[in-house]
Amino acid sequence: MEIEHRALVNFAQAAVQEYEITQSDRIVQFASISFDASIEEIYPCLITGGTLVLRTEEMGYSPSLLLEKSNDYGITILDLPTAFWHLLTTELANKPQLKLPPSIRLVIIGGEAVNPKQVAIWNQLVGATCQLINTYGPTETTVVATSYRIPHHLDNVSTIPIGRPLPNLQTYILDQNLQPVPVGVLGELYIGGAGLARGYLNRPELTAEKFVVNPFAQDQKSVGRLNMDSSAATDRWSKLYKTGDLARYLGNSKIEYLGRIDNQVKISGFRIEIGEIETVILEYPGVQATAVAVQENSSGYKRLVGYLVNQPNANVEHEALRRFLQQKLPAHMVPFGFMNLNALPLTPNGKIDPKALPKIDFVNQPVSKNYLAPRTELERQLTSIWSKVLEVKPIGIQDDFLELGGSSLLAMDLVSEIESTLQQKMPLTALANLSTVEQMAQCFVEGQPSLQDLAATLDGINPQDYQALLTIMAGRKGDRPRPNSLMVAMQNQGQQTPFFYCANAYHEAEGLANYLGQERPFYLMESGYFTLECNARQVKTLAAQHLEDILTIQPQAPYLLGGYSTGGIIAWEIAQQLKALGKEVALLVLFDTAGPAANFEKYEKFSYTLQTQLDKLATMSMMEKLSYLKQKTWKKSPASTEHASFDPYLPQPYDGKVLLFLAAQAERASFFSHKLKFGLFPRIGWEPQMLPQLSIEHVLAIT
Repeated sequence: MEIEHRALVNFAQAAVQEYEITQSDRIVQFASISFDASIEEIYPCLITGGTLVLRTEEMGYSPSLLLEKSNDYGITILDLPTAFWHLLTTELANKPQLKLPPSIRLVIIGGEAVNPKQVAIWNQLVGATCQLINTYGPTETTVVATSYRIPHHLDNVSTIPIGRPLPNLQTYILDQNLQPVPVGVLGELYIGGAGLARGYLNRPELTAEKFVVNPFAQDQKSVGRLNMDSSAATDRWSKLYKTGDLARYLGNSKIEYLGRIDNQVKISGFRIEIGEIETVILEYPGVQATAVAVQENSSGYKRLVGYLVNQPNANVEHEALRRFLQQKLPAHMVPFGFMNLNALPLTPNGKIDPKALPKIDFVNQPVSKNYLAPRTELERQLTSIWSKVLEVKPIGIQDDFLELGGSSLLAMDLVSEIESTLQQKMPLTALANLSTVEQMAQCFVEGQPSLQDLAATLDGINPQDYQALLTIMAGRKGDRPRPNSLMVAMQNQGQQTPFFYCANAYHEAEGLANYLGQERPFYLMESGYFTLECNARQVKTLAAQHLEDILTIQPQAPYLLGGYSTGGIIAWEIAQQLKALGKEVALLVLFDTAGPAANFEKYEKFSYTLQTQLDKLATMSMMEKLSYLKQKTWKKSPASTEHASFDPYLPQPYDGKVLLFLAAQAERASFFSHKLKFGLFPRIGWEPQMLPQLSIEHVLAIT
């Protein structure tokens, strides 16, 4: 890393100002000379005439010894890795005879997210006698970029901010198009200004990737805050460092750090932020520290696992913790298993070392208090099959498939293994209703339960498919308004008017449900995207089924409805049927749902076909491209195969309030084609006569 002298000078001056360092201060040289944090200890001392006290190797491993020597040497400032400070706070809490030396006026921490519980303990033990500062900054921005003076009194906070930028530095939280995100919205943190490094030594490609052109450079150059020559100022403003960290602005303009982008993992199709899970685990009583990791079984199937360090004299029951997390997090973010540790493993630099976390053995787990052993030969066979597929032992006959770590992929393996071993056919959709070994064994003894009562109400629709989509594909169990319902309650508590949302799967509703909060009941309705032909009969039939559930849950108006993509059409039809019953629909919310205007439909088909062909061509060699284009040019267009009996669903005019959200950038479409579509069809097919009360909101993305 090439750090220029002017960047180091700017940091040293900023640190002296932020930490109020004077020549009377005595600072421990805690960090290794090979670690960038040593700069924070050496140079502020050097330019103020303060005293730098070198630590011994033993002091780096023993918080008690560090405090003892700090008292002997009259230390005034400690600069510690956050993980080591966590250990120090724990020792202060566990050893009443151990005290923070009265000479220490300031403790600076940084390197990873700070545990709010540890801050509460620190404040209780230390009080206002010592200021605690949380810092953040990668080496590429010269050690520290932001700082936050933690108040001496905190009220039930879930995270500790990283504060605001140091003098002559700027922070931006941007989306994938390098545009600022609104307050409270997650984005990637970028840093600019006087602290930026020149780049990576002899690695121009990596430098170009991480130090990007600053789109706000012209605005910043006019500010003129840099006390340096104009050429240096121009150079400093021209780039931003792409940190790879997730963050968001809080309402008070402070920044909340939410972990690494590369700390996101993808499991069963869901993109998961590890730090978000760790934050919720730390809210549970008795948990002092935690780490969440991904563990693969022998088949390569990934599971989330959690590691816990309990507070002194605390006994955290894993099942109780799991139930707590199930109330706070989506099912796919709840760790499958937990392991207790005396302490989290640390790297030499004092950060948590994920590679040193031990692997959890799920094959030889202790028997739980709710364990019920197999009673018949069939139950023993099924239990053996479940253990083989899930790689979990022991399995009780009343243990739930999903709670054992089951997923849609493992469900297919399970069905295949059962059919092969027992020589009996079993539909995948049966797992939506037969989620335990006991239920499954009973099914084989008595014959599979009939769902013909559903088939009668859903003309032309396979009810098992829909229940499987809501249960297995969603990766969770949800409360249903009725036993045969095609709706699940993602949030059935709260006093506000319920919101009924039609989408393809659970993950398409998760963000919206969280945004609306715990006080608004939220129900997910299957949209039929994977199986519906969108003819009039099926749309109206599915809408009628959902309407029956809605009236069961909420007999009285007004109603709030919404839908994503194809789900918006189903929600539209539900609104029409409610109005036909004389029921008021307060608001219909559509997310990227296209209207039926003929010209727009033609454009969409042409645009999609063109994009598909361009995607294919992009992967071909020149000769393959010529051959492909020749084939497409001479190929005759087939005659229309549209059947006269096909009755497409055409939405009828709707005079209620409709709010349409449009994403500023589609996943597949190019920036130009997306802008062209909005330019030609700003209402994306919803003509004024169709929707007289339409309001449109443009958002960065719909996730």
